[in-house]
Amino acid sequence: MMYYTHLAFAFLAGLFTYTFSPPLAPIPYFALVLLGALLPDIDHRESIISKWMYPLAWLITFFFRHRGIIHSLFFITALFWTISSLFGVVYAIPLCLGFLSHVLIDSLTVHGINYLYPLTTLKISGFIETGKAGEFMLFLVLLALIAMKIFFW
Repeated sequence: MMYYTHLAFAFLAGLFTYTFSPPLAPIPYFALVLLGALLPDIDHRESIISKWMYPLAWLITFFFRHRGIIHSLFFITALFWTISSLFGVVYAIPLCLGFLSHVLIDSLTVHGINYLYPLTTLKISGFIETGKAGEFMLFLVLLALIAMKIFFW
């Protein structure tokens, strides 16, 4: 998925979860959700987050393949416990929510996601091709849902 689709889906997830999360002001909450939505693609050299976080991202892409361990549930769990331990659960929840939203929506693409990498080769994949009309339609649906959540729900 393109970064804007990840941001839209994460923002929508944040809108639905904000009131249930530990107390954190809206701006830092949504900033962490959106950062989390971009973070999994740090293992792809052409991603926006890799360009922002060069040279750390270059080092990561040297050791890890795209949609490998960083897109797994094991990494999300390790990230949650690390951020919780260092900064508190109040920061870990929105960051990992965005991260998880990224991985979930990547499983809708034809390339799919192996949630249990490296333990299995089972991939969950969908029908959407990144950067094609299907993704654009999904993005428009997400924008409509965001507008409905903000103005009507």
